[in-house]
Amino acid sequence: MKMADRNLVHRPLIKAHITAGFLAFLLAVFMGMFYALQLSRLYPFPGVEWLSPGRVRMVHTNAVAYGFL
Repeated sequence: MKMADRNLVHRPLIKAHITAGFLAFLLAVFMGMFYALQLSRLYPFPGVEWLSPGRVRMVHTNAVAYGFL
């Protein structure tokens, strides 16, 4: 097979990468809004420990910083 006959771009991999980045963006937006609700004292789940403000902030920050990778 010649070099000119081979595809250098694997399109399904590019689509999967864009989809994963978009899902990370949606997660970051959702967690940012949820954290803003917590800061304005409209905390909808007071008894749920895994939705504490510190954990929500960490998920939001990591999704914004590393979501596109």
